[in-house]
Amino acid sequence: MEKTHRKIIIAINVIAILFLIWVELAFRYESQPEQVMSISKLELLEHNKCHKDNICGKIRNTGTDKEEDIYIMFNLYNSNGELIGNASEYLKSLEPSTEWTFEIKAPRKFDSYRRPAITTKRGNTKPEVELLKNYKCLVGGVLSVCGNIRNNSSDNINIYLEYDLYDFDGRKIGKADAFVNNVEPGGIWHFTAKEPKKSSGKFAAYGKAKIERF
Repeated sequence: MEKTHRKIIIAINVIAILFLIWVELAFRYESQPEQVMSISKLELLEHNKCHKDNICGKIRNTGTDKEEDIYIMFNLYNSNGELIGNASEYLKSLEPSTEWTFEIKAPRKFDSYRRPAITTKRGNTKPEVELLKNYKCLVGGVLSVCGNIRNNSSDNINIYLEYDLYDFDGRKIGKADAFVNNVEPGGIWHFTAKEPKKSSGKFAAYGKAKIERF
């Protein structure tokens, strides 16, 4: 019995040591400054968490041409390493040999972030209005379609969104839509398209998003 008890204590101590080593390695990974990242002629010189839940940093245009429509986005994570959203910022243009010092306000509290995606007018092939994701959700007891849409254009725009709704037999039973005014360049609209009361029942599926900008 004494030998068994001693083995259990040794096993617990080994597990505790391994856990402490894992925590130390994880902390080092999160704390390490990331390598300078070059997109086109832009260099991400620095970035860090600042002022509670903001991300501050600096980008330099090392080229000889003006860079236009610069968009930067950081993915945000909770303490479990789960993606919980993103924080983004937009700059109309950056002259050669000049720097952009940014401070991005995160939409919610976060524990860590990953290196950002940076796009410019010359390197950006994304649509002007980009559907990032959509999913079924329950809002105020009403079954809805939720998601995110990003304005990749250089203008403030209005966006209308519509989904066809279907029952379990594949029959169309109604529509869900949403509308927003003045989404800024680089801005992300977190939408909720609710199932209208006049639809013939809770929907089981929804069709492809129909998106209009004006």
